[in-house]
Amino acid sequence: MLFQAVLFDLMFLIIPLFLFSGYILLVIGGTMDLKRTEKVERSMLFIIIGAVGIISEVIMVRIYYLVDEIFNVGFEEYYTIIIIIPSIISIITFGLLIIVLGKLNIENFGKYLLISGILWTIYAVILLIINLGSIFPFPGPPPSIILAINILGLIILAFMIGARILFVIYTSKIDNVVFLVSSIALLISSTTYVIFSLLLTFIP
Repeated sequence: MLFQAVLFDLMFLIIPLFLFSGYILLVIGGTMDLKRTEKVERSMLFIIIGAVGIISEVIMVRIYYLVDEIFNVGFEEYYTIIIIIPSIISIITFGLLIIVLGKLNIENFGKYLLISGILWTIYAVILLIINLGSIFPFPGPPPSIILAINILGLIILAFMIGARILFVIYTSKIDNVVFLVSSIALLISSTTYVIFSLLLTFIP
């Protein structure tokens, strides 16, 4: 129990640190890119993705506590606010918008963004379905179903890491060091999340 508590503390320290760093650097890199007229379309989308990420992470917990004070929300409502809404935002930003960016830049290493966005969308959609299932569970699911869901949850983490790696590859091929550092920070955040998830799953 003590080991798990320490892991949780480390997770909530390391992951947000690199996540916020990645988002902030996306906004900075996009702003720098605006000076190059041929990159404006790409720049604006990256700024939007970074800004939405920052705003959603900052206000989600505040929104939960506000709703909790007013309506005294329970566990299901907590999941809806803290898990479900960010999942939808994630699908839109690092899923659909990255796919759009990939298509817009298909002749300029955009294939990496396109595949990254597809992998992230698969990951985020499946995660959303799993989380919805935890809120509205089927009555008396057999242990085999619960085990299958847990295994599926671990498998889709590979899609998340794959998406992040492809994002790093893309940013390494374009002329913007800030984007590269941003993508590395996001990869570190996701990798840390996967490591801690595995440790919490398999270590009592």
